[in-house]
Amino acid sequence: THNCWAWRCGAEYRSSDDGEPGGSAGRPILQAIDAQGLDRVVVRVARWFGGTKLGVGGLLRAYGGCAAECLRTAPRRVLMAMTTARITADPATLARLRGRLPAFAARIDGDTSTNTVLHLQLPLEQVPALREWLAEHTRGQGRCTLAGAADAR
Repeated sequence: THNCWAWRCGAEYRSSDDGEPGGSAGRPILQAIDAQGLDRVVVRVARWFGGTKLGVGGLLRAYGGCAAECLRTAPRRVLMAMTTARITADPATLARLRGRLPAFAARIDGDTSTNTVLHLQLPLEQVPALREWLAEHTRGQGRCTLAGAADAR
């Protein structure tokens, strides 16, 4: 049994032939990832020896073809940079904001919110729109501070 794999995350990548001839498994898996323009992806292909020797060319086609087909048919999910925001405003404004959370693709972050403070998880790209909404609805009195950005979703 060989468990060959490859991954790409931005400019970083790794692959393993797991005992297959050098470059015959991990590299074609990585090429399948790159051919589809994917990032933040891991692919593992397991091959059980069935008595037929494939040769290097056969291994290249088997591993690369399997990886390409799996990547082609797998569901895709877009990842986006997320941040935690601490919103400070009067209770009425926070109540209105709770009703608008879907417009900002935001969700309440845990049970740490109070009457005048709301902690949210939202896409980093939505922060300017949230700040604009908050300024409009609080006459500049509301505050939005960011706790940090992370990749998630």
